[in-house]
Amino acid sequence: MRVALYVRVSTDRQAQEGFSLDAQVRQMEKWAESQQHQVVEIYEEPGESATDDKRPAFQRLMADALSSEHPYDAIVTWSLSRFMREAYIFEFWFRKLKRAKVSILSITQPTSDDEAGDLQRKFINLMDEYASKENGKQVRRSMCDSAQKGFYNGSRAPFGFTTMETEVKGRSGNKRKLVPLADEATTVRLIYDLCINGHDGQRLGIKRIAALLNERGMLRRGRPWRLQGVHNVLHEPAYAGTYYYNRHDSRAGEARPRSEWIATPVPPIVTQEQFDEVAKLLDSYAPYHHDAKGPQSNTFLTGIAKCGLCGRNLVLMTGKSGVYEYYRCATRQSAGNKLCTCPNFRKDELNRVVVEAIAARILEPSRIMATYEELKVRLTHANAPNLAKEKNILRQAGLAAERLNNWHELVETGKIQPHAGLSERLLAMQRQIDSFTLEAARLRRSRSLPLWKVGPDQIAGFSEAVRKELLSPDGPVAKNYLRVLVSEIRVYPRKATITGSPAALVEAASKWKPGTKGMVPSFISEWRARQESNPRPPGS
Repeated sequence: MRVALYVRVSTDRQAQEGFSLDAQVRQMEKWAESQQHQVVEIYEEPGESATDDKRPAFQRLMADALSSEHPYDAIVTWSLSRFMREAYIFEFWFRKLKRAKVSILSITQPTSDDEAGDLQRKFINLMDEYASKENGKQVRRSMCDSAQKGFYNGSRAPFGFTTMETEVKGRSGNKRKLVPLADEATTVRLIYDLCINGHDGQRLGIKRIAALLNERGMLRRGRPWRLQGVHNVLHEPAYAGTYYYNRHDSRAGEARPRSEWIATPVPPIVTQEQFDEVAKLLDSYAPYHHDAKGPQSNTFLTGIAKCGLCGRNLVLMTGKSGVYEYYRCATRQSAGNKLCTCPNFRKDELNRVVVEAIAARILEPSRIMATYEELKVRLTHANAPNLAKEKNILRQAGLAAERLNNWHELVETGKIQPHAGLSERLLAMQRQIDSFTLEAARLRRSRSLPLWKVGPDQIAGFSEAVRKELLSPDGPVAKNYLRVLVSEIRVYPRKATITGSPAALVEAASKWKPGTKGMVPSFISEWRARQESNPRPPGS
């Protein structure tokens, strides 16, 4: 039987106590050999919890296992908890795999394929979930107790601070405390001084403070200051001597009640009087608002329209007390006009230009048919998937991410000082990681693209229906249709380029049905990630 091995550890401490990835692989390979199984793939998941399925290696494992290629017949794990610790999610994936004729096998918790074995597996899943939640409670109690005693539990210290090891032993090494980091603390004091006293006789808001810091070359750990970064500094009570732990529930993604916060004393960087004065000043200012990105927003292009000069999103702004609306580069809005020279664009004009370009070029039936024929040729003559190439790319991406994290750690701990050259190097490394990730996604995408059947009448009907929706950009589904057709719009001072997925366009046309007004494909998440860029992006 062909099998894939899935190995996982959630913490460095767990790896050091006998559950390392290598140890799991060795034991599972011996087991497979004794059972005369063929190991065709190994998926390694370092430092990830099994309380959900949002794990990179796990997602690749599921995609491969459920693919039409059927590369293996079973997934082998050390224990069922290595695969999943949440009973409901375990059952969800177990049933999907079962329909695909792929089994889940544990070398330490074997179960039979009959009703008794099914009951035993479900019982194990429930006990694993219970143990995970109990362990989480114990860890949280331990960390709260540590915070009450003045120790720092986080991984990355807030700006202005670094961590210092103490002689007190913890679960994974010595416990740490927050201490001011000289250079960053100086910047924090300057931010408070600029907010309270202004500059050159003028009172400064958060946006102008960020711009002034960037003009002086005072970066935020190698990156330009943004509006949100300055906002966070001016609202963080740690700078006045009190760091609060347990403010957020990371699993639920929600803020905890203030009664559950734990105050940890830290060396202050500014006085309590300064912190209170800044709080009063900020309360007196009009709040900063712009329409949010997402389906609920009434903005048509937010989220996919980006500045062609710096790459940041275009955000919707208003002028003359809301009389008119325009798109503005987020860099100019949050960090100052000197970092980007892209002009503002009137909302109605940019919306119109984009819609007309899509209607005239992308939705032209002859273009859709030509794209369909090109895809058929490419898919028919495509070579077998090169899994070794994809694995090599993912390995390079992992190594690059590890190097980038090491550099950030050196900066955060004060072992090296940030400078312009280092910032450029870190940005180049991040671009390299993004390039690796997109290439790996493209390879995975090429293995799973289906051959659709679509004729001229189908394409013509689809084109006409979608064109009508888009020509009414204020309609209820126009924005959703836009995101089906377009992955990114780069807007320059005098032109714009529109990028989309040819495969996505053809698939949407093939699944369109006459009379389905307002239809938005339910399969958007499968191909919406810019995995197939249009080789001829139309400009306007």
